[in-house]
Amino acid sequence: MVNEQNIYVIFPCNRESLCDEIVEYIHEELIVKCEGITYSSENIDVRIFNQIVQEECILIIGYEGCISTENCYILGIAHAKNRLVILINILDEKERLSYRENPRYIRKHFLVIFQHRINNYPTQIGKMKHRLHNILQVILVNDFYSILYQKAINLCNELEEKAQRDMKKLDLDNFKLRLIKYEEFLKGKNIKIFELYIEDSKDLHKILFHSICENRSDRAQFEEIIKSQQRILEESSSLTTQ
Repeated sequence: MVNEQNIYVIFPCNRESLCDEIVEYIHEELIVKCEGITYSSENIDVRIFNQIVQEECILIIGYEGCISTENCYILGIAHAKNRLVILINILDEKERLSYRENPRYIRKHFLVIFQHRINNYPTQIGKMKHRLHNILQVILVNDFYSILYQKAINLCNELEEKAQRDMKKLDLDNFKLRLIKYEEFLKGKNIKIFELYIEDSKDLHKILFHSICENRSDRAQFEEIIKSQQRILEESSSLTTQ
């Protein structure tokens, strides 16, 4: 079930091309309503922001830091109306402020770091889009465990194809019960599964694999297949570098 909410991407006009790229990506990947809005600090139209936050919506804001009056004004309106905000930190690396140093209310929202480096732009924009996609998917579907279950199924399908054998998988309810135990364990280490999901961490893949695989014998056999494939990859990589 996808929540019907308008999405607005709000960026300063000097980042208009990035704003357009994000809007296009959301349209293509999530097939939801999305509109780009750019503004200038010299000519900011307050009425536009007041109008869009009157309705239930998601705001994706290019964040320029506490020093940016117009940017904090936009965040202030969003906070007053209790609108969900995803911040994309577009400050240059040298100017970027620590997340903890930002105004208190900003820490309630999602944060995506975007490091704009000309020599590595495709990689950085790809990472930013991937994180943004994962956050929006959780917000719009509003069922995190179902998203993780589908991700676990996809991972298992890949393993089954490589191993040429089937794996016994738990249903959603039992998968959720097992995953909750992992969450409790990770909480003691100050690690959140949601953060692992946003980063698409390899540690998350292991947790999902162990949470969905029904019996130990299956887990042991598939783990051995994974290890052997990793050894092959490492050996082939070392040969190509020689």
